[in-house]
Amino acid sequence: MKNFVFILMASLILFSCKSKEDKINDFVAMYNRSSGMINNPMISSTKADKTADGVIDITINTTMQKDALETQLVGSSIPDLIGKVIESDNTGKELVNEGVKFNLRIRDVNQNIISAKTLDKSNIVKSDVDLKSIGKGNKPTTSQLNELLETFNKNLPITDQATG
Repeated sequence: MKNFVFILMASLILFSCKSKEDKINDFVAMYNRSSGMINNPMISSTKADKTADGVIDITINTTMQKDALETQLVGSSIPDLIGKVIESDNTGKELVNEGVKFNLRIRDVNQNIISAKTLDKSNIVKSDVDLKSIGKGNKPTTSQLNELLETFNKNLPITDQATG
């Protein structure tokens, strides 16, 4: 009986411990599964891929023109929001703590790069926002809402390049 319990506990420990590679694969699969749920007229698609060196590439394709005024706001705010998404996911948080880098590319309607940023432990801010709960339709708390608004506000004001 002792041997059975020992074998059961050892197998649970072995199966519950995932390698960094397994966590990367899980994160990429989860991101790509959930990308189909995005219902936003500015985002046409998004996809995550794993590179050979253990980096996760995230590409976001938008419906925006590169010179549109909103492009500045999107290009500066989305990296911070994606950082909050990564931080709010347990696997994402573990990957950040293990040193995994996330290369983020945001493209306009013509596939020109609006913004490119590498997200890692040094620039992903810890977040109290429960994006999973908000995604399920639950209202954010006042502090969570303020944190999300702060993400946009720090990138304001935007100056129209054509009119100054």
